[in-house]
Amino acid sequence: MAHYLAHRCWLADGDALRDHPVLFLHGELDRTCRPAAARAVQRLLPASRFETVPGAGHDPFHPAMAQRMARALDAFAARGRFDPPVQNASVTP
Repeated sequence: MAHYLAHRCWLADGDALRDHPVLFLHGELDRTCRPAAARAVQRLLPASRFETVPGAGHDPFHPAMAQRMARALDAFAARGRFDPPVQNASVTP
């Protein structure tokens, strides 16, 4: 984290990264990296989105995180963008 912050997360003014789609996936149970820092970086990138992964922590190999990363990468490979997660279609009365 200190290495990224020392380099301003490579987000200098005019950085081309600002124009690329970025998806921040943050484990809901992550106690190592708090979501506030990721959300702060996300706000600097207009083409980015932030998503919380239920049940996952800091471990990228947690089944929920690995599954969500795979879906995101598949969407990006197919369409060049990260599609929003599929919303639950069930309607509760």
